Amino acid sequence: MAWTFQRKQRSKRGKNRTESKQAHIMRSNRETELYCARVDAERERQGQVARRQARSAAPARSSFTHAPQPREPQRVPHVSAVAASLVPKSTELVDSAQVCRIGDLSIDFHGRAVKIGGRPIQLTPKEYSLLEYFGRHKGEVVTKDALFRHLYPGLEKPGLTVVDSFIGKVRTKLFDASRGDKYIDTVWGKGYILRDPAAVKDAAE
Repeated sequence: MAWTFQRKQRSKRGKNRTESKQAHIMRSNRETELYCARVDAERERQGQVARRQARSAAPARSSFTHAPQPREPQRVPHVSAVAASLVPKSTELVDSAQVCRIGDLSIDFHGRAVKIGGRPIQLTPKEYSLLEYFGRHKGEVVTKDALFRHLYPGLEKPGLTVVDSFIGKVRTKLFDASRGDKYIDTVWGKGYILRDPAAVKDAAE
């Protein structure tokens, strides 16, 4: 019987310890829940205070609304002004005509073609560029310097004899195609000029 009594006592004490432990866990959980609830409530209170302060610090909105200011109308340039702005400043290579005609010679600036009496003349790109420059300055004395700058833009002068060489080649081709007419004359001490051979002959007579 003593052994049975001791066993009952141990069982009772174990049960009490288990109940005490469970109660402790429940109290801890309850305390944790209360703490979290207090923290959430404090955060909500601080948020409300911050929102009230923000509303009180914001400037009061006026019931009066400013009318939008009218924009200044954009000035549209006149058509003539726009056209003038598109014209190159330099007049060296400006020619309203697409074809230059002088005597039987015709220079087509757009098609880059040269004809005498309707017959095409074969020219190299440099030879055509030289004759085109003369055509755009028809009746004007053109200097060697201007011709060299047109043929070799941006280059230093290695010697103006290269201009004389091109002049001679173009003269020969025009002379042969026109059967003896001289279109490019030398103006001594100044340069060269493109002329109508018939007009020169009439002036000489």
